[in-house]
Amino acid sequence: MTPLQPPSPSAEKRAWRDRRLARLRAVEPLLLPFVLVAALMACKTGRIDIYTCSDPCKECEEPCACPDGTCVPLPPLGWEGPVLLWHGPPEEEPACPARAPAPVYEGYRGLKTIPECARCECSAPTCALPERVSASAQSDVCGVGLETRVFPEGWDGSCLAIDPLNAPRSLRVGATSVGACEPVTVSIHKASFGWETKAKGCMLGWPAEACPRPYEVCAPRVETARDGFELCIYQPGSGKTENAKPGWGPSCPAGFPQVRVFHGGVADDSWCTPCSCGEPEGSVCDGRLTLHEGVGCQGDQQEVPTGLNGNACSVPLNLIPEIRSVEVELVRDQPGSCKPAGGNLVNGGMLLEPATFCCR
Repeated sequence: MTPLQPPSPSAEKRAWRDRRLARLRAVEPLLLPFVLVAALMACKTGRIDIYTCSDPCKECEEPCACPDGTCVPLPPLGWEGPVLLWHGPPEEEPACPARAPAPVYEGYRGLKTIPECARCECSAPTCALPERVSASAQSDVCGVGLETRVFPEGWDGSCLAIDPLNAPRSLRVGATSVGACEPVTVSIHKASFGWETKAKGCMLGWPAEACPRPYEVCAPRVETARDGFELCIYQPGSGKTENAKPGWGPSCPAGFPQVRVFHGGVADDSWCTPCSCGEPEGSVCDGRLTLHEGVGCQGDQQEVPTGLNGNACSVPLNLIPEIRSVEVELVRDQPGSCKPAGGNLVNGGMLLEPATFCCR
């Protein structure tokens, strides 16, 4: 058998040419309109321009520069960016989009100060027993010769021996009293903070492409309707605060008119006023002092009423000739209550690290 010989180079070339011609004949009807348009343009301008982008800059040296982004004015001195900025509820924060994957800023707006001062409360007041009894053997109005016996501190009113008060003609029993309320010991908190709005800035993760015009820079493509990101430049400093409806910001450079102001955080300067208690209200503390002629609360006795308005001089009928012991009890023990005060938040946090964004 005669072995097959490889085709000569001239035969291969003819076969390749035949195949190319066959393909051109197959698409010839489709190419004809484009050829006619190109021919007409060539007749008019003397050249045929074919662009690789949908919106070329025909007067620029690089008509299709920045094909995947947006050419915007260069930020003025002191401004940074451009960046893609998102702002909205913190719980809806998105990731940086693929066209600008590098996060460069996080900030906040709409500080919410939540008071966490403890509620102030007061202990109950207490009715207290009279502290003394006085008697005069020479005057019916507690004047000349008045002698006083002071009861020991913390006395519970049980039978108490005293130095004798002889032949009393008039008596003065000390008034009952109401002990002050005390603030209940509680931990005093301050405040916690939250935000209505969070801001996120994202940039290209690689060097920006050139733009056709030297005073422009290639920025990430804007797709606000789809993902909520808008194109902005920014700088530190409070700038001008934003109105309820974003408007034209006179402090913003040309081409970026809308102002957005955010802050990097909050310093807690809050504190709570100390708890305190007012004077007791609605108190009734009526007492009855019993005077005894003998030691150990024996023998004849004499009862003398007293209260919060006591300490008045009295001349009871049938006074005993000598007083050697006493005892007292509260017949109406209604000390009332006290109104608490304090526990109010002072200061609501200081905003830190303001940044101004100017957006298209």
